[in-house]
Amino acid sequence: MLQSMSALLDVKRDNRETYIIAFDRINEEADSVLYQYYEMAIKHGVTIENKLDNPTVEQNTYFNNVVAPEFQVSVSFLETKLAKWLSLSHKQSSVLAQAMYSVFMDLRNAGKNDSSLRNTYIKFMCWLYYRFKSVLTKINTINTPKIMYEGNITSYELYMLHVLHRSGCD
Repeated sequence: MLQSMSALLDVKRDNRETYIIAFDRINEEADSVLYQYYEMAIKHGVTIENKLDNPTVEQNTYFNNVVAPEFQVSVSFLETKLAKWLSLSHKQSSVLAQAMYSVFMDLRNAGKNDSSLRNTYIKFMCWLYYRFKSVLTKINTINTPKIMYEGNITSYELYMLHVLHRSGCD
């Protein structure tokens, strides 16, 4: 476990391997690693304490005005919308679109309908823009972005972290 935690603290990695580590109890060693990771997340990522707020009415309105309210579960649709909304490179929007598509397919296979997927898409797009935009430009670079979440996590927050992880964030 210590080896995994050491790799987690390495911002510049040659491989594209990313890590997810969750702690349900803290000891002295874990506390030290968490503190170091927190410092790295401040410099090279995002820290979230307690929860991700749902998008506001104003954020939803702005999103709909810029991107348009249409929605499709397809990689090409997501790539186009992500590139427009977040000003990412083609490679970055492609990686992120694949990750989002994968999560949407998991949700669809779990019984979520298109309306639910559309609401999730809007929530994700707002979270990406308002909370994670600073790390998205580091996707697929030598500097692995760090995300630290502290608190009780909801299922949709976990799905969002899964998208970020599949995109190349620790």
